[in-house]
Amino acid sequence: MESGLMEHWRIKHLSVKDHCSGSNFDGTTLRRLTLDDFKSAFFILLVGLSIALTVFVSENVFYFIIKHSSMILDGRGRFNDGSTDR
Repeated sequence: MESGLMEHWRIKHLSVKDHCSGSNFDGTTLRRLTLDDFKSAFFILLVGLSIALTVFVSENVFYFIIKHSSMILDGRGRFNDGSTDR
């Protein structure tokens, strides 16, 4: 059995009027958001993704160079070319 609370709340709290075309409480006119309003957010996202991709690629290149290099760092931070002369 339905008591009608949902319908009552819908009528009371959700108006039929389009809120985006009216005016705000302080008198400013509201307008619909467009894609132009989000350009800066997309730009910041693109810059962040570019930085992340650059760091990711540079880490992989650095790892590849170190792994496949014939010169290996010894425990004292000096390059060791594999010879046994100490």
